[in-house]
Amino acid sequence: MTPAGAAPTQICGLSLDDFLVRMEEFHGHASPGVTMGGFMVDAAWRQLGDAPYLNAAVETVVCLPDAVQMLTPCTLGNGFLQVLDWGKFALTLYDRKSLQGARAWLDVSRLEDYPLVANWYLRRPENQAVEKDEVVRAILAGGHGLVRVRPVRMRAGLKDQDKVPTTACPACGEYHPQRQGTLCPACAGQAYYDL
Repeated sequence: MTPAGAAPTQICGLSLDDFLVRMEEFHGHASPGVTMGGFMVDAAWRQLGDAPYLNAAVETVVCLPDAVQMLTPCTLGNGFLQVLDWGKFALTLYDRKSLQGARAWLDVSRLEDYPLVANWYLRRPENQAVEKDEVVRAILAGGHGLVRVRPVRMRAGLKDQDKVPTTACPACGEYHPQRQGTLCPACAGQAYYDL
């Protein structure tokens, strides 16, 4: 980990320049959330150490999942990343076999020295006129010093290990998990689209 007061030079083994390029390619733009997430992933992974069966859980749907997918083998597609819509800027990396993990979060108590980061994170009105690139630079200056991390033990893995039985919906004919009932969610009135 970067010593207190020293500017970080890497995130998850990437130089800061390479991290920033990868972030813009993956996320679409320079993002304070992905930048902060990079330091959180790095801190959690360092705390956890070698985890041959790495899984991740993030506690927000905004930005943080992209940092995890960009820097780890955990993605939504392979199921090793679980996204909880709790609205908390926190994540846990854990070994799905041992259930040992490390939870990292943005430590608000450390923001007094970083007013741009505080204004961004706390969604203060004075942040409206600030360019995202300025907030990213402030996060880069704070680096690991903005992150708290601690070891945790998962109660259970968050990814279903067993194959999920499926069934055909009698209304549309599309297959869906049996646990959802006879009708698929769309035909049961939860569709997010109109035909």
